[in-house]
Amino acid sequence: MHPSLLRIAEIVLLFGALFFTLPYVPSNNMESLPLLPGAAFALVLFAGSRALRWQRSWHFLLFEVPLFALFLFGANAVANLLYSL
Repeated sequence: MHPSLLRIAEIVLLFGALFFTLPYVPSNNMESLPLLPGAAFALVLFAGSRALRWQRSWHFLLFEVPLFALFLFGANAVANLLYSL
């Protein structure tokens, strides 16, 4: 595949992951905002983006994806904290 198409696919996947990271405004009162399924979609899209980026260096992928999972967990915790105020 052409390198510029791979770069565009990487960017689209990365921004898709960031889109699913954003907390949503619920239409009804909830106890807390759920982590799943949005975080799962974000993690899969992020892993795809990083796999395209680090095609030959899989050790970077194995380092970045768990860190992004921690970021998703932290972002959800902060959103729940702000939502409870």
